[in-house]
Amino acid sequence: MLKADLKSPFRQVSTQMMALFGALFTASSLFFISSASAEPNLNWDVFQGAKAWYDPGFSFLDTTAFNGAIANQGYNNLSNVFISQGGGAHLILDRIILGGSGMGLNGFRSANAVGDVLGVSGGYGLFNLGYMVYQDQNFNLYPVLGIGSGHLSVSGSGSLNKVFGLSGSEEVSRIDSNQVVLDIGIGADYLIDFNADSANATGLLVGLKLGYLFVPSPTQWEANRRLVGGTNLPNLSNQGLYFNLILGAGTQRTGFSERQKEVLKELGF
Repeated sequence: MLKADLKSPFRQVSTQMMALFGALFTASSLFFISSASAEPNLNWDVFQGAKAWYDPGFSFLDTTAFNGAIANQGYNNLSNVFISQGGGAHLILDRIILGGSGMGLNGFRSANAVGDVLGVSGGYGLFNLGYMVYQDQNFNLYPVLGIGSGHLSVSGSGSLNKVFGLSGSEEVSRIDSNQVVLDIGIGADYLIDFNADSANATGLLVGLKLGYLFVPSPTQWEANRRLVGGTNLPNLSNQGLYFNLILGAGTQRTGFSERQKEVLKELGF
């Protein structure tokens, strides 16, 4: 009984991580805005740009264990391909990239012979840190690391008690899992410039990102915010390879700043 009332620690981690990301990103934005108005002589050489985007794509999860768990109830195999869509934003400080992103995952449904349907959906939010390894005018190439929290849900048109051998008498039609997630990826984007200033590019952003999301935390399932036990609980998480498009807008320095020009002049260039 005590275990049934225990809230999952990963739900608390999820809330804290999202709050932390929001605070950090908002604070960074306010710092640059307030500094620009309060200190007109501030050296802005470190600030190289800012970008925001929408990124549709695909994630490839390992559904082998999940399909094994639902096979006894006559369900079709769930596809390992999930449709993903989300967005993000980052600041470019010299060559350092700071920002955040969020992603939602939707999987195809699985059904059995009597018409019962199972669906899987998920998502995650990340605080991102990257480094600009290559830049040529409006083109950028950068590896990115991320840390945050994720969520996965399994829902059914009927009770899941028999499907997953859930303990307890309460009928459950949805179970959830909260996870700590780590991301490693590489992105490439190009800024289509609509600005006449040769030192700064502003316009539409297009690009690609490829990466892998790790879930180091153990899978724990809960229903109605209470941990659940069972003899056939699925082993499934957000972990897997992903591929996303980058569609957005941004601004970025493409030429030398006044300070950089002075340094080059002093060096004789």
